[in-house]
Amino acid sequence: MLVQRPADAQVLVGCGRLALAEQRASEAEDLTRRALACDSYDRDAHVLASQVAGAVGKTDEARRHEVRAAQIDADERRLPALKVEVNAKPGNVPLLFELGTVLLRLGHKEKAQWALQTVLRLEPGTPAQESLERLQEGGSTG
Repeated sequence: MLVQRPADAQVLVGCGRLALAEQRASEAEDLTRRALACDSYDRDAHVLASQVAGAVGKTDEARRHEVRAAQIDADERRLPALKVEVNAKPGNVPLLFELGTVLLRLGHKEKAQWALQTVLRLEPGTPAQESLERLQEGGSTG
């Protein structure tokens, strides 16, 4: 499968899990790095990166990936309810700002840009301006 889909984060994560289970830590590290390069917003890739880093004694790196995986998980759980809330209250600036921030942390840049631009149209000079500038510069808020 890896030969057929070398740039598929989920395939790389699966191969990385296998390498880790077989105690091939160096290979697991490489596969995990490649998975994150394909999709830095992939929760499973961050979970594996945490496990691999922990297995090779890189506790700070393990913790960073653990925290990022937890943030992605929380954002993915929050997003459906947040969309419902925004649809029910379309002019609610705090909800729109939260939506833009969550979308940005999940890598949905175009949708995040829409939400943040909507915030700025409704309420110029809000923190959405800074988030939007980082987005346009290629960065993120998460």
